[in-house]
Amino acid sequence: MKNGLKVASFRERITELVETSEKSQSDLAADFGVSKQTLSAWITGQNSPRRPTVTALAAYFGVTVPWLTGFDVSKYDDSMPALKEAPAAGPLLSDDERQLLDAWRAADDRARRDALMMLQNNKRE
Repeated sequence: MKNGLKVASFRERITELVETSEKSQSDLAADFGVSKQTLSAWITGQNSPRRPTVTALAAYFGVTVPWLTGFDVSKYDDSMPALKEAPAAGPLLSDDERQLLDAWRAADDRARRDALMMLQNNKRE
């Protein structure tokens, strides 16, 4: 009986969906504009996505957000079929945004300060 209590973790639910998907982890990660390492971190429970990403993942797989986040509720929302492709808004990050984020993560503090100054100066012009 479904009682609405939390009975599983996001990690367990996303793992189930990824394992039963017809797509590879690389393809799924690309559909959502994240790296394969990010998807892997969700699967292993090292990290969790933000709420908009959870909502997009639920829409993609055609499951309810409460179920995906581990609650003992209905898995499927009959009014919302699985998308099996990225939501209408497209990937969460464009290729340029993903490259910028990767460069930011790889940069040291000085390079980050320089980049921020450059962007702020560019914004003023």
